[in-house]
Amino acid sequence: MENLGPIVRFFSQAAGTFFIIIIDDIDISTLHQIFEKLWKFRGIYRVLLLTLDGVMVYNPFKYDAITEEFGGIEFFEHKNIVTLFDNMNGYPLRVQIFKSVYARPIFNTSLNKMVSMEGADAQVALELQRSMNFTMILQRPSKDYFGERAANGSYNGAIGMIINSETDISLTGFFIKDYHVPIEFTATVYDDQLCCYVPKAEQIPASILPICALRPSFWLTFILAGFICGTVWIIFRVLNLRFRICSKNYKSRNLSPNLRYQFIRIFNDTWVAWVKSNLTRFPPFNSERMFLISICLVSVILGAIIESSLATVYIHPMYYQDINNLHELDESGLDIVYKYTSFKDDLFFSETSPLFAALNKKLRYLGDLDADLIQHLANHRDIASVTRYSSLILESNDYILKKKIHVVEECPKHYMIAYAMPKDSPFGEKINQLLLRFLNGGLINKWIADMHAKADRLIMSQMIIHGNSAFKVLTLVDLQLAFYVVVLGSLLSMILLGAEIYWKYRQRNGNIVVDIQID
Repeated sequence: MENLGPIVRFFSQAAGTFFIIIIDDIDISTLHQIFEKLWKFRGIYRVLLLTLDGVMVYNPFKYDAITEEFGGIEFFEHKNIVTLFDNMNGYPLRVQIFKSVYARPIFNTSLNKMVSMEGADAQVALELQRSMNFTMILQRPSKDYFGERAANGSYNGAIGMIINSETDISLTGFFIKDYHVPIEFTATVYDDQLCCYVPKAEQIPASILPICALRPSFWLTFILAGFICGTVWIIFRVLNLRFRICSKNYKSRNLSPNLRYQFIRIFNDTWVAWVKSNLTRFPPFNSERMFLISICLVSVILGAIIESSLATVYIHPMYYQDINNLHELDESGLDIVYKYTSFKDDLFFSETSPLFAALNKKLRYLGDLDADLIQHLANHRDIASVTRYSSLILESNDYILKKKIHVVEECPKHYMIAYAMPKDSPFGEKINQLLLRFLNGGLINKWIADMHAKADRLIMSQMIIHGNSAFKVLTLVDLQLAFYVVVLGSLLSMILLGAEIYWKYRQRNGNIVVDIQID
C-alpha cells in the first residue's frame, strides 16, 4: 500500500482501463486519497482494484450525505464503468460560456457574477446537465474571450483556462483547427463561414432614380424601337403614296405635298404614341392606322413595366454596385480589420493565389476585443472587416436591413464548430454521445432556428418603432426628376417659341422688302 500511490501516478494515463492487484490488507482511506487525487488532477477513473475481497473501483460521483463529499470506493459491477456518467448525482461540473454567436451570458450586476445564460449553446448546456445529472458551475467568462496566443506560446482566455485545467468544458463554439495546445474538441455541432463585410454602396439620388429604375439595355431598346417604328411608318407612307392607296374619308386632304414635312410629322406622331400620349389626328391610310394601333398597344405594355418599376424603386430604393466578391474587395483598397487572431489564421493563404496574397497584406489587427467594428464601419465607411456569418445575421442584421453594411457574397473560409475541453477529458465520451443524439434529433438546429426567429422579430419591431419599416412615404424630394423635366421642358419651349417668333418676324420683313422693290 505504501508504494501504490507512486506506482499509479507513474503508470497512469487518462485514457484506458487499468488493473491493480492488491495482496495486502486494504486501507480504504489511503486508497480513497490516492484515487481522489488521480481523479481531480488527471481525470483517471477506470482503475479496477483486484483484492482478496473482490474487485473494487473508485466512483468519483458517489455522494456521501453525511460529509457532503463526492468520491468513494465500492465493489465493481459492469454498470460502474459503462453507465458512470449517466447519473453524476449532482457532481459540480465547471462550465464556461462566454458571449458568442449562439451564447448569451446573463450577469447579476449587484452580485457581479454570471447567473444564467441563453442561446443555442445554453440550451445544449442545460440539456447536458439534465441528461447527466450534474450541477453546472458557471464560471465568469474571461475578458479575452476565446483567447490570444502570446509571444511565448501561452494562451489566455478560454483556451488558457482549458490548458490549465481551470474549467471542465467550454460550451461556446470553437473553430475546429489545430491550436498546437493540449485541448480536444467534441463532436461537430454546427458549421459556419468567415465572411467579409463592407460599407453598403451609396444610394442612387432621387434626381436620377427613375432613369436607373430599368437597365440601360431596356432604355436603349425602347429608344431604338421608337426610331424603327417611325422608319417602318415612313415605308408604309411611301408605298401608299406610290400606289395611290387612300382612305375614302380623307382623300389625302391632310397630307402636305412636301414629303420631308410628312416624314417629320410621322416621327413626331410615332413618339407621341410611343409615350402613351394622344394624337390629334389619325393617318389617312388604313394600313398606317393598323400599324399605329399596334404601337399604342405596345406602348401600354411598356408603360406598365416602367410605372411598376418606378413604384418599386421608390418603395425599395436602389443603390450603386456593391462589392460582391473578393476581387472587387481587393480593388476597393479598403483595409480588412479583425479583432480575433484566430480569424487571420489561413484566412487568405498567400500561396493560394495572387489575389489572396494581396488581400492578406490588407489585414489589420485591431487588438481591442471590446471595440464595435460594425458600428464604426457603418458610421465612418472607411474599412472592411471579417467575422462569422451567423454573427452578422443574428447580431447585426439591423445594419443590413438599414442598408448600412453589405456582406460580401464570396466568403473565403468555411469552418466546422465544436465545443472544447481538456485533452483526454473523462466527460468527453458521454458528452459526444449526447451531442450526436441532439443533432440526430434536430434539437440543435431547432434551438438555432429559434434564435434566428427571435432576432428577426426583435429587429423588425425596432425598425417599425423607429420609423424604418418597409413602407415608405413619398415626399417632394422623391419627385426631383419630375420637376427637373418640367423646368427643362419649359426652358426648351420658351427657346423654341422665341426662335419661331424670330423666324416669322424675318419672313414678314423679307416679304415687305420684296414688295417695296417691285413697286
